[in-house]
Amino acid sequence: MNADRDEVWRRCVRLGHALLPLVDREPWRRERRHETLRAWGVDTGTGEGLIGICAALAAHTVAKDASASPRSSGR
Repeated sequence: MNADRDEVWRRCVRLGHALLPLVDREPWRRERRHETLRAWGVDTGTGEGLIGICAALAAHTVAKDASASPRSSGR
């Protein structure tokens, strides 16, 4: 059972890190995000890593909630 949980988490992390390039399809978004991170005193690489982890946590929460709902058990 833990292996399944670990795999879900790994996939959520991959998804979280894949989202920024999708958002960056408009070039100004990345520049603005980097400006904001620098204004907050956060290294851009570190900041983008944290954004990816936050997205992974959100995706993991959604996946966990979906697996706990009565509809997902086939009822």
